[in-house]
Amino acid sequence: MRLAKIFTTEEPTFDYEAENRFFATRIEDAPNLPWLIDDLRLWVPQPHAAFNGKRVLEIGSSEGALARTVVENFEPEMYVALDIIQRRLIGTERLRARHSNLYAVTGSAFALPIGDCKFDVILNNGTLNHLPHIDVAACEFARVLRPGGVYFGREPNGYNPAVRWISTRSKAASPNTVPVLERKVKKSFENAGFEVFTDFFWRRLPMLKYRFLAVSLRIQATKRPSIAGS
Repeated sequence: MRLAKIFTTEEPTFDYEAENRFFATRIEDAPNLPWLIDDLRLWVPQPHAAFNGKRVLEIGSSEGALARTVVENFEPEMYVALDIIQRRLIGTERLRARHSNLYAVTGSAFALPIGDCKFDVILNNGTLNHLPHIDVAACEFARVLRPGGVYFGREPNGYNPAVRWISTRSKAASPNTVPVLERKVKKSFENAGFEVFTDFFWRRLPMLKYRFLAVSLRIQATKRPSIAGS
């Protein structure tokens, strides 16, 4: 199995079986969360410009709430919701009956089942903290984005001690969670060929940007053109 090989050779090892057991619930319907569109604007500036007419890939789609929010409020040419646990995508698959531009795909962020330079935008709402090797994932993101394509991400802020404990040590944390630190994110994405912008925020107090108090880390990374200019 290709995925099993990828996971068992990563250091530290990604435990797929533990992740599969942790996310055991079948998601029959993608939830409709009206507040999510305002939340999205905190980490995707100008979402109409970001999504309309674009080919969008979401990493770690999970229950499908973000996929539903985007396809029902914006006009992407294509929206691919990817998750490593297939039963988490059942609700998203059912949404396709109403949204023909929506696709649900099972796959690994370490080895995306997607060709090179296929997408304009990657969305990632809290998935990097499930990936022990951010540098490997960042290289995959760069591979599937076209030059000039943009990665928009939002992660739990690993510099905030309370957030770090909840996201990595509490009962709510999956077995593979790791703290997401701004400096590591920047280094991994820059090495993969991105220009990176980050800042900190808290959804309930958006102006609170102090790194040790803010809850979330915002990541916006633009893929640099290749040396050949393609």
